Amino acid sequence: MKQKFEAIREAITFIKNNWIDKSDSYWEGAPHEFVGATLFGGVTKTDIKQIIKAINSGEPIEVDSLSGEIAKNRLVKVRVMK
Repeated sequence: MKQKFEAIREAITFIKNNWIDKSDSYWEGAPHEFVGATLFGGVTKTDIKQIIKAINSGEPIEVDSLSGEIAKNRLVKVRVMK
């Protein structure tokens, strides 16, 4: 799981540097778009859903600047904050 966290943090950095305009405070997209930004680690939409579920529950997670929306037990949006 450590490698997955590393891949997710790298994807967050990539999104901050390339997908968030200077005038925006966050990027929001579909789960598959975020997973596409991870280049290694075998990160899946299910992994992202579990992490966001934990973040939304207030659990301490090794990932910053990430949030999302889960509806009907399905991850529908992923957000990366600047």
